[in-house]
Amino acid sequence: MPSPGLCRSHDLNPRANHRFSSCKLGIVFYVFSQETLFKGGDIMTKFFAGSGIAQSPEQGPLDVIIPTYAAFLSQQGYSKLSARQQLRFLADMNRWLRQKRLQVTDLSEPTIKRYMRSRHGRLRPRRDDAAILNRLVHLLHTHGLLPQKATRLPDNPHQYIDNDFDHYLSEDRGLCLATRINYRPFIQKFLSARFGNKPARFAELNASDVTRFIRNQAPRLNPKCAGLMVTALRSFFRYLRHRGDITVDLAACVPAIANWQFSTLPKFLQPDQVQQVLSRCDRRTAQGRRDYAILLLLARLACGPVKSSA
Repeated sequence: MPSPGLCRSHDLNPRANHRFSSCKLGIVFYVFSQETLFKGGDIMTKFFAGSGIAQSPEQGPLDVIIPTYAAFLSQQGYSKLSARQQLRFLADMNRWLRQKRLQVTDLSEPTIKRYMRSRHGRLRPRRDDAAILNRLVHLLHTHGLLPQKATRLPDNPHQYIDNDFDHYLSEDRGLCLATRINYRPFIQKFLSARFGNKPARFAELNASDVTRFIRNQAPRLNPKCAGLMVTALRSFFRYLRHRGDITVDLAACVPAIANWQFSTLPKFLQPDQVQQVLSRCDRRTAQGRRDYAILLLLARLACGPVKSSA
C-alpha cells in the first residue's frame, strides 16, 4: 500500500470529471492527471515511500514524462536508491526549466549545457548525469514530445557502453560504488586507446590489443594499481561476452601482474652486483666475516647468476 502521506488524490476542479494525484518527488511536489500518472505514479510512490522528503508545491514542463521515466526505471530493474537519485535529478531539471520559463520543446543542446552548468555550480557532478539525460531525451523522442532534430547531447561515442557497464557491475554483479568508480578510468582509457573518437567495434578486438594496452600502461602504475587495472579489464571483457559483443574469451588473455611479496626484487644478481654486495661486509668484525663467508659460498656454488631469493 502506498503511504497515505506520500501520494493522495484531490479535486482541483469540483466540476471536473477527473481527479488529480499528487506525489512527492525530491524537493518538488508534482501534480499529474490520473490518466498520465497510471503506473508511473504508483512506482514513484514505491521509490519514495518512507524517505521523508519534504514537499514544495511546484510544477514544470517535465511533469508529463517523469511518471513514464519512473516506470522505465522499474521495468529495467534499477534499485530504489538509484531510481531516487535519477528522479531527483529530473526534479531539479524540471524546476530549473520552470524558473527559466522553458518548455520541453526548448531542450536543445545549448539549453542542456546551460542547465548542467547551473546544476554543477550548485551540486556535485555525478558520473551518471549524461546517462540520465540520454534516457530522458530518448523517452521524449519516443513519446513524440521532442522532435528528433531538437537535441543532440554532448557526449563521447563510448559514453553509452561506459554507463551500461557500470549498470551491469551494479545490478548484475552487485559491486559497490567504490569498486565501480575505480574500474571506470581503466575502461575509459582502454576504449580511448583502441578506438579513439570513433565508435567502438568490439568484434575487432583481439588478444594483441589487450596485451599491448597493458604493456603500455603497467609501467606507469604501481603494482596495486596495475593489478586493479587487469581486474577491471577482465570484468569488462566478461561483460562484453555476456552482451554478445565478442565471442572470444578475452578475459583469459589478460596477463597477471606480479603483485605478490618480493615480486619487485630482481630474479638474480650479475657478477659485478655480487662484488658490490661482498664489499659491504665489514670483515674486521666477526659478524662481517660470517656474512662474507655465507655470501661468498652462495656466489661460488650458484650455477650461473646468484639468485637474490637465496
